[in-house]
Amino acid sequence: MRRLLAAAFVLIGMTGIAAACPDYNQTGAVWTLTGDDLYAQQGFQLTAGGPNSLLNCGFQHTGYVTTAPTFTFYLSGMDQYRLEMEVDGGSCDTVLLVNTAERSWFFDDDSAGNAQPFSQMRGGQYLNGKVDVWMGTYSGEYCGATLLLETFLY
Repeated sequence: MRRLLAAAFVLIGMTGIAAACPDYNQTGAVWTLTGDDLYAQQGFQLTAGGPNSLLNCGFQHTGYVTTAPTFTFYLSGMDQYRLEMEVDGGSCDTVLLVNTAERSWFFDDDSAGNAQPFSQMRGGQYLNGKVDVWMGTYSGEYCGATLLLETFLY
């Protein structure tokens, strides 16, 4: 009986941890866009940061994000485009976590330089459909930031 009770507490504890991780079943601020819409750079204001450590969620990356995505993009017409995502967080050290339309995870911390993330991806299988974006920070602080999206023909 003690083992059963102990196992139940472990299971409940693990459920709590999983609930405090990025969850692509939730929805962020919703935008519906096409590759053509993003051919001119678009900026999306946000608050970066969150209480959930990615290291505690099974990711091999340092950063803190919210459970729900910051943004949920429904993208279409992306087959001929490369999508670039960059964050302007001012003096804040931001991170970028993306879950693609086919459920692949992408992470970046400092590729844009100055402690700012940058990511690029292409392929309709990754980009046509629901793409969730988490804007986090390296240290868990919160700060204002802008997510910049732009497509390029390839």
